[in-house]
Amino acid sequence: MTVYQCGFVANAPGEPGCSKDISSASLVPVSSTIQLANVFQGGWGFATGADKDGDLYIWGVNAATMLGKGGDNDAGSDPTTMDIAAHAVTTAAGGFDHCCLVTQDGKVSIFGPGYKSSDQLLMSLDVPSPVKQVACGEHHTLFLTENGDCYAFGSNREGQLGSPSVGSESTKPVVVAGPGAGTDPIIAIAAGARHSVALTANGSLLSWGCSLHGECGTGSILPSITTPTIVSALGPLKFVAIGAGMGHTMSLSETGDVYSWGSNDQGQLGDGTTVSSLIPKLIESLGAGDDPVVKIAAGGRHSVAMTKSGKSFAWGFGSFGQLGNGVFESASSPKEMVISNGGGEKVVDVAAGWWHSIVVTAA
Repeated sequence: MTVYQCGFVANAPGEPGCSKDISSASLVPVSSTIQLANVFQGGWGFATGADKDGDLYIWGVNAATMLGKGGDNDAGSDPTTMDIAAHAVTTAAGGFDHCCLVTQDGKVSIFGPGYKSSDQLLMSLDVPSPVKQVACGEHHTLFLTENGDCYAFGSNREGQLGSPSVGSESTKPVVVAGPGAGTDPIIAIAAGARHSVALTANGSLLSWGCSLHGECGTGSILPSITTPTIVSALGPLKFVAIGAGMGHTMSLSETGDVYSWGSNDQGQLGDGTTVSSLIPKLIESLGAGDDPVVKIAAGGRHSVAMTKSGKSFAWGFGSFGQLGNGVFESASSPKEMVISNGGGEKVVDVAAGWWHSIVVTAA
């Protein structure tokens, strides 16, 4: 398995990294020495992954700051591991300047400049049930327990914590209002910059938080939605995956179709235009026929998808090369990503950060 990256994140060994004049717009290997087994949601200028033993790695222009080792512009040319605990990391996610991780025992911890004390890099969070997923927005974090309960903490200025009784922020996790354990529990979560999305067991979508670009999919422009609201415009469609960017949202249907809505200033909705949408729109050029989409990921203002046949596509903002198609240009419709060595490997996973994309191949 090989992990590739493109866009504004970090130098790959022997490759330039981080700005238009020194980065590659094609996918280049992350490391020639470290074997990553999983990749996770990245943050602003940093990426995260784990090896087969569950050791967490972080790399990028902001990696040193995240680890408490330097300034904002310290770029890491190779992933750096974190000595965190005896338990293996199962998943992680990055925000603007923080990262949250979950270990094999279901415990959740957070780290970053805003959470580091003089003697502690990691801060553990007290959660009543084992956690199975975490998602980070700009300044808020969501996590989902095995019981189907969703918790949130951080900024709540636009209602992104989904708890009307909370003020402008909460430093402790609060239960997100609405469906939880029961007949239709939440099974997946995603965090945009200032909005939040959840997928329920019956395939419905909930959204809350900022919807100034229509990212909550309610059909209206609203500065704040404080309670999880069903995305009713999707009707009877059932979904299996979700993604959220700075101002747009994605969802993957059980038939392999991708829907998107919200901000479209860089073509991140993938419909061939740069016109924003207040309701979900089908990306007609993607997932049709015998090659349905099986995985999606939302970056800051770009989107990524993987199809059943093992191809990866990206669209939206591309000035940092994060679309991985060989050019530093935005695209309003899906374009196939290009691996630098042209090996034609089958893609088995994709992930995205604010300004970068990650592709994992079987070879």
